[in-house]
Formats: sequence, structure tokens, C-alpha cells
Amino acid sequence: MKTIYILFIFLILGCTDEPKEKTKTESGVKDTLLEKAPITTIQKSFTDTTFHSTIKNLSIRKTPIVDRTTFDSYKDDFKIYTKEEVAALQLDKIYPNFYKEGYNYKATPSYKLEFSEEFYSAVIVIFKGENEMESQLINYDTDGNIIDAKVIAYDETAEGAFQRKSKIENNIITITYIDWMDEKKETIEVFEITKNGNIKPVVTNSINTTSQESELFEKVVQQLELEKPRVHLEGTKISSVGINEIIMVLSELAEGYDDGDEVYGLNSHIVIVNPKNGKVIKKFSESSKTNGWFSDAVFIDGISIDTTHYKLSESKSAFGVLLKHRTQSQPNPYNTSTLSLFMKDDFGIQKILDNYTIYESIGEVNLNACHAEFSIIDNSLVVDNAKTNELFDLVIKTKNTQRIFAEDKNGECNPNDSILSQKDVVLKFDGKIYKEIKK
Repeated sequence: MKTIYILFIFLILGCTDEPKEKTKTESGVKDTLLEKAPITTIQKSFTDTTFHSTIKNLSIRKTPIVDRTTFDSYKDDFKIYTKEEVAALQLDKIYPNFYKEGYNYKATPSYKLEFSEEFYSAVIVIFKGENEMESQLINYDTDGNIIDAKVIAYDETAEGAFQRKSKIENNIITITYIDWMDEKKETIEVFEITKNGNIKPVVTNSINTTSQESELFEKVVQQLELEKPRVHLEGTKISSVGINEIIMVLSELAEGYDDGDEVYGLNSHIVIVNPKNGKVIKKFSESSKTNGWFSDAVFIDGISIDTTHYKLSESKSAFGVLLKHRTQSQPNPYNTSTLSLFMKDDFGIQKILDNYTIYESIGEVNLNACHAEFSIIDNSLVVDNAKTNELFDLVIKTKNTQRIFAEDKNGECNPNDSILSQKDVVLKFDGKIYKEIKK
């Protein structure tokens, strides 16, 4: 089997800035797969080996993630799928005009997700001519047949007025459609990946309707006295520590930066809101100078509310905010995720863990051969039984892994992981914040 080059590693770079959506240029292709006849299996001339090797060569991304695929993500050279790979992935079934003259479709690998052992989930970026691109999430059965698909991110340069982005948490996909034609308008849809790989619409239980979320956002912005065009809602979640409370995370473009700047800072606003009247109950705000929400060559790849509930004492709990950064470099890919914890107190919201690194990957990739080396640090957080200053200690289980991609005896490009070290680190609460105590 011919060598599969490791350009797919750039898939770690899958998404950036705010995508664009549902424009006139999309002309009714919102859910192409669902409008077509049942999909047949891959043509016999293409073997299962091609499909499985293509899926295998996609890098895994862990949820929660935010997909913001844009043209800015693909300024440099990147891998284009061959006709054989397009056929193996059955992309021409989702896009019937893929090879028709004048359409100029191209496909490039992005990443894969692990929702189930019963099916594969791949995200493929499709270029629809020169002015449109989208991230297509496709679920395949184990034989390589398409189960279902959904466009989760979109960008267009013809009008520059429409965007689409998605937040994926566990098996839930929240898609935001943004219309900049007159003034910014957002519409949100929520989908669930079912156990059999289908993608079904659901009603979000965080806030009853999109209009209610928009109304709450408006009221919070007014109460915080912020300029609405400079503020973005990063996420909402039902509070696990209070009845009728909604947690909202907002980012505000810091002073001195303009929308569209490649280098920028974001002020953070964490609020707890009464969903019935929109009143801000508790709040925490921090400048981009100290919160780590800064984007440059290592740019912000996503801000989201952690789904984990952190029980820190018999009566106190915390919630987390995840911040992801990465680079666009294919020869030297880098990405990192940090976690901050927040706890409600008598005076407001207290930040009790500050941007603790829970994942970091640094790589060196040979773009012309099957060889790459990655150093990966994976930290998992466990709440301990021991207490310090009335809050449970946090144990960070650290695993340092070296991942090397090389050709195996069959000529396939596969990763091999070696665990270099494992250790536990204890974080203790000093009355204000959790600090590291080495065992």
C-alpha cells in the first residue's frame, strides 16, 4: 500500500475564527444528505482498506471543542484528498456536484471524534469553489457506509455576511448561525448524536428557546454596561448549585483591538443570572491582561463551560471554564487546553483555579514523509477526600506521552505511543486559590 503522508496532522488545526453560514451562496444546501436518496456502499473498485486507512489518519480531538472553520485557517499549503479518498469517504454522495465542471469542489482532512465504538465520526472540510467552505461532520458505520452527516461550520467570502460555528460537548452539537447582513443576528440549533450514529435535533435544556437566550444576553450586556458589538456569548449552562440560575460566559473585545484583528485580547465576564427576569445575581470580570484570553500566533481556538460538576465540600461546588489555544503551523503544530474553576460566594464569584493546563501537545512533522514526533501532556483532575481550608484537595494525574508516526511493515502511517512518565500532583486551597503541592 502506498505511503500515506502525514499532512493530515494539520487537522489539529481544523478550525479558527467565527465561521459563516447560510447565505445566498449556500442556496439551499443546508442539509444535503437528508434530502438525497439512501446512500449505497463504496464502489467495489475502492477497498475497505482505503476507507479505514483514511479514517485512521485523522487525528483525534477531544470534546468539548468549538469548530470555527474559516478561510484564514487555510492560508498555507494543505493536503487535498485524492479521488480515491473522496470515493472511500463517499463525499460525492453528500455533494452530487463534487466532480461537475465549474463547481471546483475540494476536500481536506480535519479531525475525528470518538462518540462510540460502533461507528466512526469524521470532520472533513469541503471547499465549494473559491468563495465557500464548510466543515462536514460525517458518521460512518464500521463498513464505511454513511449513517448521517451535518454541516457544523461554514465560511464564505462572496458577501462576508454569514457565519456558522459549532460547540461539541459529549454527544451534543450546538450550532450557531450568524447573520451580519444588517446587524448581527444569531440563531441556535441543538443536535444529538444518537447511539446508532444518527444526528437528531433536540431542544436545549439550558435555556428554553433561542429568543430567551438572546433576551438574557441583551439584559446581561446592559447590566454590565458593555458595548454589545464588542461582546460575544461563549456559553450557557444550568447552574448545579442554585435553583433557577443560569451560568453565562461572555467575552469582550479588549480596548485597543478591533473586530477582525488577527492579534487581540478578550476581557472575560462570568455571570450567574436569574433566567426568569434576566437579573445578574453574581458576576466576575477580568481583563485580557491577566485572564490569558489573548490570541496571536498561538490563537484562541475555543472558550466553553466545562460539563463537569466539581463538588468541593458538602455545601460548595464549582464550575469550570475551558480555554483552548493552538497554532496553524503544520511542521510544528501546538495546542493546549487550560481549566479555570469558579465558585459562588457571598460577595460574587471567586476564581479558585487559574488556567491550569490539562492538555498540551507539541509536535515536529516531516511534511514530505511519514514521520512525526509529538510530546503530549495529559492531566486529569480528581477531587480528593482530604481537605485544606474547608475545600477538598484536587489531585492532578499527569501522563507524559511520546507519540511517533512512522510507516509500519505494511507501508501504513501509524502512531505509536510510549508513556514516558506518570505522576500525581496535589492542589490545595489556600483560602483564595488552589496552588500546586508536589508529592
